[in-house]
Amino acid sequence: MVELTNDEQIIIRKEFESLEDPLTIQLRMNSDAQQNSPDLKDLIKKIADHDERLKLEIDEVGSSADEESPHELIPEIRLIDKEGTKSRIFFHGTPSINAFPSLVRAIRMVSSGKHDLDEAIVERAKALESTDLEVLITPNTPGAAQMLDIAYALAYAAENITAHGIELIEFPDVAEKYRVLGFPKTVANGSLKFTGIYSLEEIMQILEKKISDADD
Repeated sequence: MVELTNDEQIIIRKEFESLEDPLTIQLRMNSDAQQNSPDLKDLIKKIADHDERLKLEIDEVGSSADEESPHELIPEIRLIDKEGTKSRIFFHGTPSINAFPSLVRAIRMVSSGKHDLDEAIVERAKALESTDLEVLITPNTPGAAQMLDIAYALAYAAENITAHGIELIEFPDVAEKYRVLGFPKTVANGSLKFTGIYSLEEIMQILEKKISDADD
């Protein structure tokens, strides 16, 4: 059974002070996910149990394929607001160590309806072509939380952006697909790739100018 660390409980208490509206945490699992991510269901349940406004919805799927999850990466965590609107924020795998705070902050963001982006950034984000961001991490990836926070905020603020956090320990085929050698690695629309820790402004410039540091 998973036990939240003291640091994780502190993060939850801090962020959940700003919860406002009810929110559903949807966890999609299949039989493979139950074996590959044995602690995930218990972890998400413990997060949801911290506040009565949070509801856990577990969707047991027969296979990994689903038209609403084009990445077909199960297990999948997705946040649904009080109106039943599914957010464009996803996490695939078990959010451990550096990814955990980002998931908790995303829950707070969707529940409160408030992001931390200024309007100028939001307008620039909305002006981008349809953008699918994948932030590829491992449990000890430095800077994972920063890159996930930015991707999730952009996806929440701009309807043309979707953000996926992907735990590569549980999805080695994704690491092989993108030939990941450094972390965190961010991929936009499957082709624009950049590795490392970037500021929000730097990420916006990369997306706007379509400049990639990938050597493949």
